Amino acid sequence: MNQTFPCNGTIRADLRVAAGRLEVVATERDTVTVSVVAMDSSEASAEAVRETKIDFKEGRHLLVQAPEHGGWRLFRRARLLVRVELPTGSALSVKVASADTVCEGSYHDAVIHTASGEVTVGPVTGDVSIHTASGNVRLGPVGGHLRVTSASGHVRTGHIGGTVTANTASGDVELGGTDADTRVLTASGDIAIGVARSGEAKLNTASGDIKVGVAAGTGVWLDLSTAAGRTTSDLHMTGATPPAVATPTTLTLKVRTASGDIALRRVTPA
Repeated sequence: MNQTFPCNGTIRADLRVAAGRLEVVATERDTVTVSVVAMDSSEASAEAVRETKIDFKEGRHLLVQAPEHGGWRLFRRARLLVRVELPTGSALSVKVASADTVCEGSYHDAVIHTASGEVTVGPVTGDVSIHTASGNVRLGPVGGHLRVTSASGHVRTGHIGGTVTANTASGDVELGGTDADTRVLTASGDIAIGVARSGEAKLNTASGDIKVGVAAGTGVWLDLSTAAGRTTSDLHMTGATPPAVATPTTLTLKVRTASGDIALRRVTPA
């Protein structure tokens, strides 16, 4: 099944695929194309292709909805390859169960729901919201705010321009860089920030490790606590005598872990 629609500018794409693979490509273009093919020779997959709903309303809103065939939680499903090509800067809403997802190109904003499927998304200029059970999510740079809810899925991102709010059970959270307030709470997951520049970072884990890189030249106020873990740092600490020229604190780190280790280091941003 192949369909092409003319469009004038960016669109919002609502894409729902249970099992198989979802591919999205954002490029400079004035059309939207959708391709749906079966990934195996089963009658269930062939029927799913025929029943997939494709709708493009008012030249702005694309809906691609593959049939669920008994619900998202069934182990056996039809497997489809869904490929969508749309204009750069479009908005994404993706819901997958076990389907793996790759979104290439740049997007305006993104909402991602995955059960166990692996998801990769390129740069997003606005906000991103992630909800995952066990699927891992990899993001490029995010210009806006990031919100994450995860059970055991790991989340890895590029630089985040806005605030970060993340809650996981055992999923790891790795942020390439932060410029604003960051809140990460996890039970046993690890937490890592490649380069923290400003704002307040509150990082809490029970048994996970926490690693933070502090941008060179950034003044930082530290509030660290670990019960059974080790704390290491190569940050230069001022002595009892204040420096001749005071450096204002631009970054506050509040780090808590019960049995995990804490590691802080100075890094030079690329």
